[in-house]
Amino acid sequence: MYHVDQYTAPSGEYTKIVSADGTQWYKQYAQDAVERKPYMAPDDTVAYHERIIKKLPDPPKRKDRI
Repeated sequence: MYHVDQYTAPSGEYTKIVSADGTQWYKQYAQDAVERKPYMAPDDTVAYHERIIKKLPDPPKRKDRI
């Protein structure tokens, strides 16, 4: 989670959370990606080895460094 006063709004999907003391936060979840590697199957066709990779989104920029 990123504090609204310190960071710009993140790219992609996010939600804005308000804590009990009234501060606001950006909340962003990790996004799954699929990695595909081709290989030659026994019947001479192209097939793929697929696996799911947990991927963190790019962090938003700090307001004091823009």
